[in-house]
Amino acid sequence: MANTVALGVAGLVVPPCSHICVLVRGSESFVQVEERILRQGLLNGEVCLGVLEDPARESLLSALAEESSIAGRLHLISSWEAFLGRGAFSALEMVEHLSFSVGAALSAAGCSFARTVGEMSATLREVIGEDQLMRYESELNRSAARHPQLLLCIYDLDGFSGSSLVEILRTHPWVLLGDALINNPYYVSPDEFLATRV
Repeated sequence: MANTVALGVAGLVVPPCSHICVLVRGSESFVQVEERILRQGLLNGEVCLGVLEDPARESLLSALAEESSIAGRLHLISSWEAFLGRGAFSALEMVEHLSFSVGAALSAAGCSFARTVGEMSATLREVIGEDQLMRYESELNRSAARHPQLLLCIYDLDGFSGSSLVEILRTHPWVLLGDALINNPYYVSPDEFLATRV
């Protein structure tokens, strides 16, 4: 496994097995950033999973359709299906489901690296609850090293309050804001994060 992986934004690279918070402003930025990050993964020969809001799915598929040799390497699913497709949301079950999905996609595609990009909308937070969403984000840090992968969670700054953004930052070791990649000083380990939520 390489020491760094190209993100697809401003020539930036990150260590493998990184969990990254991507902060954008507006739904158009969501799709643009997601498309750039997934396109880079495809160019790298990775298997790519996109967890998308439904309206973004078709435009993203169209934008990536021009890529050659993506058969079996690009998997797009609606966020509702991913987070609520098995019934009531459970942070731990979702982490296990994502890890299983990544492993299965890697095996099926014969790839050695994966990237998962998820749109974390304010609507999704309202449906499953902020506490469960933040537990999920924190637990992803325990599972990130199970596979050679990148985990990227995209948040629209316009959809979250300042206090919510503080919690989001506490669960991500890396933050991508525009063209700046920050090794996040506000990140806390899952054990420390969960101890404050009992």
